Amino acid sequence: MTRNLEELRARARRALERSIERPTGAADEDPADAETIERLEHGLRGMSHRQQEIFLSIRLDDMSYAEIAERTGLGADQVQRHFAEALVILSNALAGTRARSRRWRFWNRVKRRES
Repeated sequence: MTRNLEELRARARRALERSIERPTGAADEDPADAETIERLEHGLRGMSHRQQEIFLSIRLDDMSYAEIAERTGLGADQVQRHFAEALVILSNALAGTRARSRRWRFWNRVKRRES
């Protein structure tokens, strides 16, 4: 199990580096790049297993939505939605913010109406 986790981390790092268009193991890596990678890794850990699987399949394996849909049993539109959600999570991780759930937003609207 530890080997699978290490393999997933290495795969995720390659996907994240590819997402920010930086070569793996760049010699001139500066602290800002390391911080960016750390934030992206944090975002990846915040994704559901399904979102991770879809994100990594698209970014690393160059699979299409249709190919992933066939492999996972989801519809292509669902794959696209999961990928979009994964990108939002990564975007929020880069910005240093957390994505808020629909339930949280709904609850805040209800609370504002009550006050």
